[in-house]
Amino acid sequence: ESFEPLKNQKPGMVSPLDKADGMIVTAPEVDTLNKHQEVKMIPIKLNTERDTKEDFLIRM
Repeated sequence: ESFEPLKNQKPGMVSPLDKADGMIVTAPEVDTLNKHQEVKMIPIKLNTERDTKEDFLIRM
């Protein structure tokens, strides 16, 4: 799996979200993520018609 951060967005700018399938929220002081670092992703495109349950936060 891969992760590509969006360029800095100003509040209210939501146009890139149609391309995203999840979000990673960090504290303001976080500048980088290390390769293979475990993070939690918030999926924003969930398949609600599945028979199996899915965790809201996904460890990646």
